[in-house]
Amino acid sequence: MDYRVIISKLALGAIARFIAQNPHGGPVIALKIGEELIALSESLATLPYRGTMVRRRPGLRKLSHRYYLIFY
Repeated sequence: MDYRVIISKLALGAIARFIAQNPHGGPVIALKIGEELIALSESLATLPYRGTMVRRRPGLRKLSHRYYLIFY
């Protein structure tokens, strides 16, 4: 059974802007990481339990990618 994944455009935009404006980043890197985060998030539609549980937050899980966390 597939689940529906909703990605926050506000959060994704903030991450992309941060990376694009960072001296160690840039627009190309921001686009690449943004695409990776989207792909990882969308994969949760078929594998929703693969993330680790967040301590002290029952029912909340997280996935990490580079320096970023995806909470769901």
